[in-house]
Amino acid sequence: MERLRAIADAHYRASPPAAYEFFKTLDSDGDGRVSINEFLSLMKEQGHVSLANPYFFRELDSNSNGSLDFWEVLTLYYIVKSGRPVCDCCGILVHGIFFSCVECFDSPAGVYSADLHLINLG
Repeated sequence: MERLRAIADAHYRASPPAAYEFFKTLDSDGDGRVSINEFLSLMKEQGHVSLANPYFFRELDSNSNGSLDFWEVLTLYYIVKSGRPVCDCCGILVHGIFFSCVECFDSPAGVYSADLHLINLG
């Protein structure tokens, strides 16, 4: 996630107004922080259902204070804009080129299905 944070910072420097508007949209009560409820609500509302999970929120919350500040939301903004994938099985952000995290792929329960993780290249 640290590498994504650095990329997000560079992306922000290229277009700061759009990233700030995204933050203001997430921060629906205007307190300068994004709660898990604000996060989950807006992700679902904007159609980012695969990102709307508590695990992903905690991964974004780099200082583990239970809310997202602007710089933590900046990473989310980059992830949304770049279309990075999330594992269909467990909801973990996929940092590489795979569409399943290693734990779900190797799961003895056989929950990984290659048919569900195909890339649409067209």
